[in-house]
Amino acid sequence: MKSTTYRALSCQHPLCLSLRANKTCQCIKGQCICNLRYGIEGALNKLHLSFISQVRNKVGGRYSYCLRDGDSYLRFGNDIPRVGKDVITTNILYPHRSSMFVELIDISVAHKRLGLSPDLFSYKQGGLGTDTGAQFTVIKKQAYDKVIEAFVYYYSGKKNEKGPKSPYQNSLPHSSLGNIPPYHYTRNNHGTSPKAHPMALPRLAFLPKVSKGTIDTFQLPGSAKSESDIVFGCTNKQPLNLSGILGLDRSPVSLLGQLRREIGGQFSYCLNNGDSYLTLGKDSSFDERKEIKTTPLIHTAYSTLFLNLTDISVAGKRLGLYPSLFELKNGGVFMDTGIQYTVLPRKAYDKVSKALQSYFKGKLERTARTFLNLKPCYKLTPGFKDYPTMSFHFQGADYEAEYVQVVDESTNMTCTALFPGRRTVIGALQQWNTKFMFDINQNVLKFYKDDCAP
Repeated sequence: MKSTTYRALSCQHPLCLSLRANKTCQCIKGQCICNLRYGIEGALNKLHLSFISQVRNKVGGRYSYCLRDGDSYLRFGNDIPRVGKDVITTNILYPHRSSMFVELIDISVAHKRLGLSPDLFSYKQGGLGTDTGAQFTVIKKQAYDKVIEAFVYYYSGKKNEKGPKSPYQNSLPHSSLGNIPPYHYTRNNHGTSPKAHPMALPRLAFLPKVSKGTIDTFQLPGSAKSESDIVFGCTNKQPLNLSGILGLDRSPVSLLGQLRREIGGQFSYCLNNGDSYLTLGKDSSFDERKEIKTTPLIHTAYSTLFLNLTDISVAGKRLGLYPSLFELKNGGVFMDTGIQYTVLPRKAYDKVSKALQSYFKGKLERTARTFLNLKPCYKLTPGFKDYPTMSFHFQGADYEAEYVQVVDESTNMTCTALFPGRRTVIGALQQWNTKFMFDINQNVLKFYKDDCAP
């Protein structure tokens, strides 16, 4: 509803002329039409069209506010009350910019400085602006992780002087995704087709004690070791029928992040066709006599445990993929026990799929049918066991995935267990029968081939 004093802004108005010069506004049918993001463009920034800029001369460019849980007051010009001697002053930076940038050099939590680099808040990193229109504070990822870690330690009552403790170890029971029919995974040259659930995921044990919001005790089923004062998240909406998700990335609120000092930043697992084992801390069963391969964890400023993948081979033949397909700008590369099958960027997926089709040509007949949305699929012949491997060429280490195909006995066909996507995620099936040990303190992944059956 228009007010009684409403008037259309003329194209010849001085404000419109200045805004037309920088293409914020344009003249359409004699009226000044402007493309604005937020009503009157932030209202209190330094743009010509903001409210404070339009009344700048009348209020001396001054305004103040004091927010609280209820009605708050915004004052302009001489209406600002006089301030006492205890007022703290900081400069507004970059006067040529429209936003109100201020200089931030560090953050404290519970009166303890975090020792953040001031470069995180520099103008080249986006700067730090004040905004009463945003409900919560937004900070750079590197700063956010340290702040969250400080809050986790504060609320959980952890002490930095705690020394290493014995590792936690127990099996990861199967977890199924709905009513999926039984099927088999096929492994190269071993002649076995073990029955399996889609993936193995850890189930969490919650041992209630005195309630502290989302702080509780954690224990793996069957393990004698428990840890109190662990921070848990809670949701009432999630797409999978799971009792919980156990986080094992670098983020301070993950289980790995919260137990990092106690377990030395290490965890290991070995997935197979039955119950598998997760070990938190130094794994006494990690066999140093094996042919251990090591590759670095990269992009350590991020919580995800990224790997440096340079190429992929199918049946021992390199595909010559561009390493840029696996760079962070294209989603990066990481392992995930929470998904069944490996996901590859479209260009990589197409080359791998083509190589697998060439491998099966003359061996099996391709069918137009699919299984669990997997394709291509092939009709099996009696006794066929000549399945290919797929190798991931990481920095300093090659990892050979033995399980590439899925067999559906009800239709007597085999399908390639890969999906196209927007990043590279090595799924649970392709990790079978390999012992993996992640160390976020040393930023390495170590692995070797093993029989992972308990």
